[in-house]
Amino acid sequence: MNTLKRNSLKIDPLELNCDWLWEGSLKAPRRYMQKFSALMWTHLCNERDFARVAKTKRMDLEISVLVVGKRRAKEFNFKYRKRNYATDVLSFPGAGVCGDLVLCDEVIKKNAHLNRVPFREELAYVFLHGVLHLFGFDHETSLEDEKHMLGLQDRVFDKIMRALGSRSRLTF
Repeated sequence: MNTLKRNSLKIDPLELNCDWLWEGSLKAPRRYMQKFSALMWTHLCNERDFARVAKTKRMDLEISVLVVGKRRAKEFNFKYRKRNYATDVLSFPGAGVCGDLVLCDEVIKKNAHLNRVPFREELAYVFLHGVLHLFGFDHETSLEDEKHMLGLQDRVFDKIMRALGSRSRLTF
């Protein structure tokens, strides 16, 4: 088995298994997300901060992704976070697996429009954000944690976009 090595930390680059259930109203960019997921995992494993965290986790690399509309996203957000609005992503770390993500296609589409990026790129950016949460990264605990998580997210996303032949999000 090939092993990625960076700064003397080793992680087996096992394929991240993502099971998508699409209930949202927008067309699912399945092939794009498959390519993005594979590149995301490779690039995350090459990041020292992520590798350190991932090495301590003993879990199967499985993520269930549920894509819903605004109404269901709002219900989930209120039930689990007591916030009465639809959000783009909710993450639920699992026991023995990475966990579950709930994404709202309508909020992601709106944010894509505001950020002037294609829907599939915003979807990928939000997916990466949720995956980082599943591995314990948090941007709401402190300003330092926010800077660390979002910096990692932007750095990895930029590398993936270049690998896919897209413009860097950091240039917008």
